[in-house]
Amino acid sequence: MGEQLDIPFECRINPHLGQVIEDNIAWMTRHDLIDPELSLARYRDSDFARLYAYAFPDAAYEDLRLLADFEMFMFLYDDQFAGQRGTTLNGPLAAMDHFVALMNGDRSRSVDTGRLGHAFIDVLARLLDGMSDIWRQHLYWDFQRFFSSYMHEAENRARSAEVVGFDLYLKQRQWALGVDPSLDAIERVGHFELPEHMRSDPHILGMREDVNYFVALTNDVDSVHKEELTGDTNNSVLIFQRKTGATRPLAIRRVYEMAQDVVTKFQRRHHALTTSAPYSALAADGRGAVDRYVRGMENWIIAYYTWTRETGRYRPQNAQRETRPWNTVELL
Repeated sequence: MGEQLDIPFECRINPHLGQVIEDNIAWMTRHDLIDPELSLARYRDSDFARLYAYAFPDAAYEDLRLLADFEMFMFLYDDQFAGQRGTTLNGPLAAMDHFVALMNGDRSRSVDTGRLGHAFIDVLARLLDGMSDIWRQHLYWDFQRFFSSYMHEAENRARSAEVVGFDLYLKQRQWALGVDPSLDAIERVGHFELPEHMRSDPHILGMREDVNYFVALTNDVDSVHKEELTGDTNNSVLIFQRKTGATRPLAIRRVYEMAQDVVTKFQRRHHALTTSAPYSALAADGRGAVDRYVRGMENWIIAYYTWTRETGRYRPQNAQRETRPWNTVELL
């Protein structure tokens, strides 16, 4: 985390953060998701809600509260695959089927929701409130990729003797981090929607991918100490070392260079977007929606970069702590 990147975006913080942290703790307690004695101090040290306070500095209080709950659902889902459940395809596949059924409201068979399932139903209903069918479809697709990504990671662990291709790994990794649903949330908490045809605009899709890759690459640098302790192979620093024989400092430097290149690419795509015919043809309100969406993506880049330098979650001295589960009870 000592490397410095040039991130040309302003970092601001949402003024509702303090109250939202306490509300988020109350929400997790109500859904029986966190053991106060085991994990509350760790939660405060990790400061998860601050990430969303940076990423959504202008969100209203209720919207930031929703985002904090949303983030902790995704984090705790991820935590379920840190141990034995994440070493074979069976665990991630069963969990994906379970949560996709919950997402689609499938009542054709009995579904035991579990603690995390109840939390997901609550978060999903609040996310969908007031949004169009097309936005909902995009969110559902992004959630499904999030759930399916844990099968890819389990496969990589099972085939640890082989080194996964770097491009394939990054594609898998971006889905597991849950960034795509968080980018969808830019519209939800901003109370606007992109013009429908701009959802498939190649510049916007490319910028979304750039944000995903930036988070994936920098996260791998931040979490390499923890993954090395657990023997996990899903980390771009470790993959680069295994493929090239590079030292750890050189591998970290190369991954940071890739992250910096992604930021430059994002800016170039932004320029191409604003000089493109589809953007120019939009009415003023349509261009305004696109501009707000781009600002939201910029916020995500600087928010993640800033938060990782403050959170206790990625401090090397806490790596052993972060290999341990957050709960002693079953959440799935």
